[in-house]
Amino acid sequence: MVAVPCLLLFASVTVAAVTEIHASHILVSSEALSEEVFARVQQGEDFALLASEYSMDHETRTKGGDLGWFGRKKYDVELDKALFDLGPHKPNDIIWVQSGPDSYHIVKVHESREGPTDL
Repeated sequence: MVAVPCLLLFASVTVAAVTEIHASHILVSSEALSEEVFARVQQGEDFALLASEYSMDHETRTKGGDLGWFGRKKYDVELDKALFDLGPHKPNDIIWVQSGPDSYHIVKVHESREGPTDL
């Protein structure tokens, strides 16, 4: 076997990646409640009604938990990882995220947008 030296050159590459997500969430303070609400969402109960009843996020609960469109680093690190690094998510995916000792999110992804990202 003969080793052949080779030179690899890499240029900046632009790929399509998820840059924004439109989602809704339900924020609760206990693991037990988060599991109960998550199960109810998975059984088909109305996400917006559950958000208005259970979410501790007073800003979004009156809007059915709607967070609107947002990009990376708008919310905490764990939520960011779940939504952007573990995707792409399909519309209506339901994600459960613990973002702190007393912060549990049940997130419903509505849609995502892709845009160019430099590598």
